[in-house]
Amino acid sequence: MKFAGSYSRLKNFETCPKRHYAYDLAPWNDRVRDDQSEALAEGIRVHDALAKALSQKKFLPPEMQEYEYYLNRLVGGEGTIEVEKKLRVR
Repeated sequence: MKFAGSYSRLKNFETCPKRHYAYDLAPWNDRVRDDQSEALAEGIRVHDALAKALSQKKFLPPEMQEYEYYLNRLVGGEGTIEVEKKLRVR
């Protein structure tokens, strides 16, 4: 099995392996936490909406139109856009 790590996953593991399991590995993990702040919940909603808009060419919800500027800058640039691509270093 290959390990796909990120800074957040490594930080969670170093802080508390149980937290790492609960936040990153548990099969029921749907990115919703009982203990998350309102700011974190909003950040997750915005992140997910932007990822969907880029990867599936979906429109942003009306309440997130302020981020349309950033989407247009990304889409208008050169190269290929890859959303949530897992990378690893050997």
